Amino acid sequence: MNFVATPFVTRILGPESYGAVAVSISLFQFGIVILTLGLAASITRQAILEESGSSGATATVLAGAGCAIGLFGFALLLLPLWGPAILHGASPGVLIYPLISCLGLAFLQNAQSFFRAEQQVASFVLLGVAASVLGPSAGLVLMLNIERTAQTYLSGLSAIHFGVGAVALALCLARQRPQFNRLEFVKSLGIGLPTIPHQMALSFLALLLVAGTSRLAGLEAAGGLQLGLLIGSAPMMLLGAVNNAWAPMIYRTPTESRGDVLWSSYRTMMLMVVVVVCGFAALAPVVVPFVAGPLAVGFPVTQVALIVALGTPFMTAYLANIHLVFISGRTSVLAVTTPISASVALLLVIISVLAGLPRDIRILALAVPLFHVFQLFMSIWIRRGRSEIEIPVLKLLPEFAVVVTLTLTGLLLADNAGPLMLLSLGLLVALTCLRRRQVAGYLRRAAVLRAG
Repeated sequence: MNFVATPFVTRILGPESYGAVAVSISLFQFGIVILTLGLAASITRQAILEESGSSGATATVLAGAGCAIGLFGFALLLLPLWGPAILHGASPGVLIYPLISCLGLAFLQNAQSFFRAEQQVASFVLLGVAASVLGPSAGLVLMLNIERTAQTYLSGLSAIHFGVGAVALALCLARQRPQFNRLEFVKSLGIGLPTIPHQMALSFLALLLVAGTSRLAGLEAAGGLQLGLLIGSAPMMLLGAVNNAWAPMIYRTPTESRGDVLWSSYRTMMLMVVVVVCGFAALAPVVVPFVAGPLAVGFPVTQVALIVALGTPFMTAYLANIHLVFISGRTSVLAVTTPISASVALLLVIISVLAGLPRDIRILALAVPLFHVFQLFMSIWIRRGRSEIEIPVLKLLPEFAVVVTLTLTGLLLADNAGPLMLLSLGLLVALTCLRRRQVAGYLRRAAVLRAG
């Protein structure tokens, strides 16, 4: 829904006012991770693997909500101190609304982790759709009927986010009676808290890039960068959605067959990623300018989106390795390795600018795929110390090559939809021929399922 609503928001608010919305969205995407206390990563594991099971996981969801409320109050109290640094050139009071969104979405994310473990697909999907669809819709309705300002849009968005989060908590209670176990809650925190730096690294990187751009080049440039980051992350958002089923499947697989299942599913995920990125790149020259509206005229938003999408296959390989790390329960190292990946990616971009490259949002956007590359190398190193299962990443080198070739060539063809579509189709056909046995296997299984 963000992609559907954004064209209207950018056109109603204009480039500069949308810049305030862009910074606010980057803020609540970052803040959600802090307010969940990393429990989203451990609630699913607790429900499946721990003795307390679903009742203990429900209690953890509720305890996490109480902690989130406390952190929300603390952030609100300190808003006059940190607000001006985040939103340069505008009233920091507007940041109250993304804080409310943080709180509601933290409720929702922890609850969804419980629904994922319980295989409550309807609750998981419907609540996510409600937050995604009703939030932007409410903001648009308020702008059209009250006042066309960033504050009005964000107020409607945050009200829906908080409301959906409250409903998610109520559904958890209705599904399972909580039984609080202090030791298991501490264990969940022990697994979850070290993952906070890990989980927030990418959103914090995006916040730094957008907020820094607002100070260096103005709110309009910040809005263009944020839109490029948002649109370019679409393939990774789809990957994250599929991972909600992939991770529990790997967790539930018996140890003796986990390696084979992980390798088979990883190959499938990578093939899916190539198809998604090829489709994304083919449509980007048409879709991105439509979504970005007036911001696409003054800034290379399409090229930024393609640069960001380049990180998708590296994220897929990272997830394949990190599933085994979470199964081991030894996640504390992620509190160090992920911030290192983000810091090195950001440092390389800063050095490039200081060395004489222009302060272009395309240069800044390179930090995102660089982050995912470093994350992949880190995950391989961590996994080798925690699992005997090997994941031969290089066997899928053609999939990486297709995505890298397509996105880099797309930077030159960003304004030419026809050639980019033909290139996407050609690379996809070439990979299909190379992986014809794998594709034929999928088709045979699909035919069997339809016949059954």
